[in-house]
Amino acid sequence: MNKTRLIYLSNQLTQTVMDSQVLNWLELIGEKGVISSLIIITPLSYLFKENSTRKRKLDAARSAVPGKVKQVFIPRANDRIGLSGFIVALCLLIILFPYWLYQKKKVIIQTRITSYSRILNFVKHIYSNVHIIFDYRGAGAEEFLNNLGFDKISEVDNVKISIEYQRRLKSEIQMVRISDSVFCVSNKLKQYALSNLNEAGRQDVKIIVVPGAADQNMFYVADQTRKRIREKYDVGNKCVLIYTGKLTAKWHKREAIFKLVSVLMDDDEDFFFMCITPDLKLAEKLALEYSLDSSKILIKFSEYKGIPNFLNAADLGIILRDDIMTNRVASPTKVPEYLLTGLPIIISRNIGDYSDFIFEHNLGIVIDDDQDLYLLKNKLKILQFDRHLISKISQEKYSKQSQLDKIYESYRNYLD
Repeated sequence: MNKTRLIYLSNQLTQTVMDSQVLNWLELIGEKGVISSLIIITPLSYLFKENSTRKRKLDAARSAVPGKVKQVFIPRANDRIGLSGFIVALCLLIILFPYWLYQKKKVIIQTRITSYSRILNFVKHIYSNVHIIFDYRGAGAEEFLNNLGFDKISEVDNVKISIEYQRRLKSEIQMVRISDSVFCVSNKLKQYALSNLNEAGRQDVKIIVVPGAADQNMFYVADQTRKRIREKYDVGNKCVLIYTGKLTAKWHKREAIFKLVSVLMDDDEDFFFMCITPDLKLAEKLALEYSLDSSKILIKFSEYKGIPNFLNAADLGIILRDDIMTNRVASPTKVPEYLLTGLPIIISRNIGDYSDFIFEHNLGIVIDDDQDLYLLKNKLKILQFDRHLISKISQEKYSKQSQLDKIYESYRNYLD
């Protein structure tokens, strides 16, 4: 597999999470000898609205991905007239033609994009040497619904919303059906997928759980880094709480995070809060609303490669989510990033497979929505955790390195 026979079809790389979920994976797979190409489907609007971000991410992709990186420009992401889909289909047919022409060499198209299920099914029928792997990152139809403020479809009486929900769900189901293998981020997402399929027994064997893991070459306990960052931001011996990532999705529970921090820091000099996020203005607004002392907080954006530095400087990671389907099947990568750097976590119940894992292995505290925060504060002051042990336990299941052999064998099934 020393030639490019894996093509990853991605949407635009505008979010930091794509660095972890796409670029870092392709880089690590390349170290195993699988040379991949990356095709980025880019709406024309990004040439005008976010062109500097697009260029920066494109440079990062070209540095990380062992094969070629190409952009396919489309009119818009949600193109109802079908022109964007036609462009993507035509480009794939052209790109794949040499693989078919020269002895029909087998090739894999891997993608997380569900909206192209019909296109990929068409391509697969045209070129019999093509295999599809669905990178199933979450319940997209549920995310759409939850982001509108609904917990489940039975609550919706708007016809347009119901139709769009069903369209997205149908695309997910179709992607599972047409794919030769499905990389699924949690056991709970796998059960969700099977519950939506009539032929569950036949699909079960091809759905492989590959969690939203972290790269242990990036995320690990680094004592010298911890000392340097803590000195830089003058946190002394305080207990440093940290949240990393976006704050904009409705299920992120941003108010609950800042309320928790506010209670822990109330009349107490023992705590410091780091919020490492691209949503700086929103974080600053929340800090004002919850009366956080500006001398005891750090609100900052960091590129992906800089996040391990802040995690090493911290003492407790925070991830709070609503108990809705989006989160019950999720596998947010910030959790293994926290864990591999040795951070115990304050986590909500029912976040994918993680909440149970943290509870069972005593890697933090699982809390309810009605948690007594003052009682939690007292508990945190007496609990002690072994950072190196947390990191070691987590590496065995939630490092990307622990998943590479599983992924590599899946590729070999189609390329050997």
